[in-house]
Amino acid sequence: VRVRVVRMTGQTMRRRKATAEPAIGAADAEDARLLALELAGLAPERQIDQIGVRVVLEPGERAPRATVARLWWWQGAWVGGVDCTLVVTDRRLIVRMPDASLGSLWWGSMVGFEADLNRGQVVVDFGDGSPRLLMGSGTAVVAVAGVAALYGIPALSGHPALAPLRQIGPGRP
Repeated sequence: VRVRVVRMTGQTMRRRKATAEPAIGAADAEDARLLALELAGLAPERQIDQIGVRVVLEPGERAPRATVARLWWWQGAWVGGVDCTLVVTDRRLIVRMPDASLGSLWWGSMVGFEADLNRGQVVVDFGDGSPRLLMGSGTAVVAVAGVAALYGIPALSGHPALAPLRQIGPGRP
């Protein structure tokens, strides 16, 4: 077991990595690539069933994916580490906590966004002193949606955070 010190948004977190498996699975990477094509208008856009996932969207809000990730937040140290369901929309991430409560992480309110898909993590920062860390294979679609919402559709083809999605695929590691 290797222990790595990961540095993000000025904070340090120790995490364990038990295997050399990629942080983003091939199926999740493929889904993230498909989402990028959908957002760019190059593939038919899928929409999740908002009733099925028990969320309410704003008028005109689109929700192309639901995924899972582990959520941490900074309170002098990284705390939390709870498994959550994420509804990824064009305006926000809707987070369903284990107790079924919901929270919204609005793209338009973020002051910082850092995706590291080689480690399977995305950090979002709202400038409130408590950045949120999402970890897991589901962060690939979060990274794609975040880049599209924060930097625009053209950034999907060249944003460095999405480079691993251009390298992972069928027949590739």
